[in-house]
Amino acid sequence: MPAIDALDTNGLVDAHCHVDLYPDPMAMLRRIEDAGIHVVTVTNLPSVFGPNVAIAAPYDRVHVALGLHPELVKSHGHEISVLRELLPEAQFIGEVGLDFTTNDRDEREHQRAVLGNVLTWCADAGNKVLTIHSRRAASDVISMIGTDYPCSAILHWFSGSTAQLKRAAAAGLYFSVNAGMIRSKNGQSLIEQMPPECVLTESDGPFLQTNRCPAEPAGIALVVDYLSKRWDRSYDSTKALILANFERAMARGIS
Repeated sequence: MPAIDALDTNGLVDAHCHVDLYPDPMAMLRRIEDAGIHVVTVTNLPSVFGPNVAIAAPYDRVHVALGLHPELVKSHGHEISVLRELLPEAQFIGEVGLDFTTNDRDEREHQRAVLGNVLTWCADAGNKVLTIHSRRAASDVISMIGTDYPCSAILHWFSGSTAQLKRAAAAGLYFSVNAGMIRSKNGQSLIEQMPPECVLTESDGPFLQTNRCPAEPAGIALVVDYLSKRWDRSYDSTKALILANFERAMARGIS
């Protein structure tokens, strides 16, 4: 695998990154700008959306998403009203979704209710791009989105079954893949089944670790290099395809 420094980062896509959770978000934003990367910086709570918009404002390639992380629904579910109020200000929505690592039935139902509201409000607005968490809940998430959802939906770090992946692809959903996936046999197997026109890339930094350090958007170059070999394409054409996928997702969100 080549060194990151040997790969061109200009035009890379990071469809899921938590910029505000790095130790120095402003420094990260400057590195993103210098590298020429398109980044969706997700938020875990609606209450932090405004501050993220403020710090990202000078950077044209950074898109701030309005989110309510499923693992925070139990403690901050009341912020769903804030999310609804802010929805007209955001094209990107995330991180939202379901996380069924909990066995608490009430908590699962609360998560479903929140996601159901978000999906409905976004569909009504018709101009959103959603990045969606589906850990141990892929079947539920895919069913809730349905087969004719009017907005673009990205399944972030998908870890469901091959059958679920095929259902999602048939419904027109996207998948954002990261360095963790290309390092695991299950992730590699899932990537093999993804139609290239449905694939985006992500860092999920700083949660994902690469060489014992928080993953950064520039590290996506290695994911693109991996995909280029899997798809038997050049690095540059693979990068261009992923950017085209991202632009198509955004265009659908605007239509």
